[in-house]
Amino acid sequence: LTELPENNPFRENLLEILADWRKNLELRDNLSREEEEVIMNLSPAYLQQIEDWKQEGKEEGKEEERFSLITSLLEGRFGSLDAELSGLVEKIAKFPISERTQLLLSLGNLSREELLQRLSNEAV
Repeated sequence: LTELPENNPFRENLLEILADWRKNLELRDNLSREEEEVIMNLSPAYLQQIEDWKQEGKEEGKEEERFSLITSLLEGRFGSLDAELSGLVEKIAKFPISERTQLLLSLGNLSREELLQRLSNEAV
C-alpha cells in the first residue's frame, strides 16, 4: 500500500478500509503479535492519509469561504444574483489573490455591465 503511487485510484479506498480495520483491531483487548505488527505497519500510511484528508478539508473550506465572500460582495453591490452574475463567482475565485482583491474593492465603482465586460476580457 505504501508503495502505491499517490494518484492510484485504489489507494484512498484501500486506506479507508485499512483505517477502519486498524481502528477495529485497536479496540480489541487481546491482540496477537501479528495484529500488533499489522497496526504498526499501517500507522505511517494511515497517519499520512489522515494528514491528506485534513489538508483537503482545509482547502475545501478555504474555497467555500472565497465563494461565500465573493457572493456576498456581489449581492451587496447588485442585489440578488442572476445566473450570469452567479457564474462569475467561480471565475473571480480563481483569480490570484491580488487581482481578486483589486476587483472586489472596485465593485462599488463598476456597473453590472462594466463588471461583466471586464470579466469577459479576463483570462483565468
